[in-house]
Amino acid sequence: MSGSTLFIETGSMLMTPEILRTETNTALSELTELAKRVPEELFKAPADDGGWTLGQIYDHLIRSCVDLHLPNAEACLRGEGGSGRKRFPVALLFWMGRFPRTRMNPSRKAKEAVPDGWEPRSLTRMEALEGLEAVAQRMDTICSALPHSNPEIKVCYLPMGFLNASEWAQMAPMHLRHHLEVQIARRKYLP
Repeated sequence: MSGSTLFIETGSMLMTPEILRTETNTALSELTELAKRVPEELFKAPADDGGWTLGQIYDHLIRSCVDLHLPNAEACLRGEGGSGRKRFPVALLFWMGRFPRTRMNPSRKAKEAVPDGWEPRSLTRMEALEGLEAVAQRMDTICSALPHSNPEIKVCYLPMGFLNASEWAQMAPMHLRHHLEVQIARRKYLP
């Protein structure tokens, strides 16, 4: 397969690995700019609604990429995995190409799938910037390999079902964008 013929279905548009790379880099750039703009003390300040600190949001986003989305995409690219289907709500997310623009409460299955010790810690600005850069580099490598992936090789994650390399890679920008729109946009981070 060539890079121009591998597509990820997302609603009414088709996302090529190049578009996936652009979507990821756009979300990472927005997060990087916010991290540079917000005073360091706000990284540790609790949210008005009792939610995570900004540092905890960054930790959650970075760790979701480096410990879940990207390793599973890489496993599929190495040919490790099986076959199966996505759960219906997840298939709907891919059809829409995004998570809903609302705060979501994780399902019981999603909560059970989270390993012990995964409560986010509040990162510093420098840790957040370094983590975002690591995600960008790793995603770039994955996007370069996607045209050669086998869409039938999938890795299962109980809350979602079986996802192939392209779908796992697409989860990263969808998740980043969701937090940008829901958690970060609601707050008024001004220097």
